[in-house]
Amino acid sequence: MRTKKSFRTFIGLLLILLSISEATANICFAEVLPQKEETAVGADNAGQEDISEQSIAEKLADELIEAAVRAEPEVTALLLSFESENARLVGLEHRIKSKESLTRKILTDAHDMEVTPEEAAGTIGDVLRYTLCIDEDQYIPIVDKSLRTLEENHIKVVKFKNRWGGDGYKGINMNLTTADGFLFELQLHTPASFEAKELEHANYEIARSETATEEERIAAEAYAKEIYAKVPVPEGSPEYVWVIQQDK
Repeated sequence: MRTKKSFRTFIGLLLILLSISEATANICFAEVLPQKEETAVGADNAGQEDISEQSIAEKLADELIEAAVRAEPEVTALLLSFESENARLVGLEHRIKSKESLTRKILTDAHDMEVTPEEAAGTIGDVLRYTLCIDEDQYIPIVDKSLRTLEENHIKVVKFKNRWGGDGYKGINMNLTTADGFLFELQLHTPASFEAKELEHANYEIARSETATEEERIAAEAYAKEIYAKVPVPEGSPEYVWVIQQDK
């Protein structure tokens, strides 16, 4: 009798222990499960934010390109009138930035400047862009005449950068606005400075890449200076200035 009673007692204790273990496991599982679900929801939200930001940038790119398409015919026609035996537009087929490139620029600028995609898009001035290549011996006279003609046609220079005096990039870069307020870019080069810019473009991408090492950036900058040091400087170009007219 004592053996049977002891056996029944042992079985009872075993069942109690099993019940306690099962309850403990359920409690632990209940505590862990919400954490996993919360983590998954957080990841989904992050993904949705990325998708949303991408969608916003693409929509902004579409709007900028539509505005560029509207402004382009009049601006192109005027700039084509600047062509002569001493000056010609180059890269005209790329005058409107692609949607892919523009979307990427909006996102990159937004992150770099820590602003919204809308604010970043508002600062982009090269959705529509042109390059006028001018012979070295006629560079300054044609530059000056071209700017005066633009002004006479109600196109205003709002940003003027003369880079002929430094030891790097060579050329004059400008942002201008049409009478309707559309912002576009015009670069003024000689054949030699344009060739140097094209040659140095891949090198420039290395220098500005987030993955580039410090050694690569230093090497890229040194290579750029070497390329531009070989570009002849047109007479009077480092001293040339254009006074930007302020709106009254």
